[in-house]
Amino acid sequence: DELSLLWEQGDVYVLSKAPGWNVSVGWDEVDTPKVVKKSRGKHVQDWLMQNFNTWPVVNDAAAQHGIVHRLDVNTSGALLCSKTYLGYLVAQ
Repeated sequence: DELSLLWEQGDVYVLSKAPGWNVSVGWDEVDTPKVVKKSRGKHVQDWLMQNFNTWPVVNDAAAQHGIVHRLDVNTSGALLCSKTYLGYLVAQ
């Protein structure tokens, strides 16, 4: 199961997250970007960096890659994300 874009407007968009995708950004990734410690499995932030890497916030672990909230790995649902730093701050 992959992620898919459900909706976008302005600085925000919504992804459809299937079970099995990890949404967490670990503190080690923020503090020491060269030494990333991640849990196993597929990671939303990796998918975002591959598919939306032209948006600077997507490449920024300190801004949670633009991910506004988390869903558990085994949970499916809508995931609110941002294209810009302003969108990230406003959506929080």
